[in-house]
Amino acid sequence: MGVKGSKTPVNKSGKKPKTAGKSAGENVSAASTAIRAPSAIVGIGASAGGLEAFTQFLEHLPSDTGLGFVLVQHLDPSHQSM
Repeated sequence: MGVKGSKTPVNKSGKKPKTAGKSAGENVSAASTAIRAPSAIVGIGASAGGLEAFTQFLEHLPSDTGLGFVLVQHLDPSHQSM
C-alpha cells in the first residue's frame, strides 16, 4: 500500500522493492538529472558600441550549443550603467 502521497513504490506484500542498495532517487540516470559542464568556454569582447552585436549574436544562437559564453563589453567611464 504505501503512505498516502508517498512516491515510494511498494510491492503486493507492502514492502519496498529491493534496489541493489540504492534509494529510489539514485536509480534515476545521472544524465537525466545532472547539469552538464560546457565543453568549452567562449569569450567575446566588444567596445562601447557592441551591445547591439551581442544582442543579435545571442538571439541567433541555438540554446543547446553545449558551450559556455563570457561576454565582456568596454564602456566609457562616463556611460550610465543599466
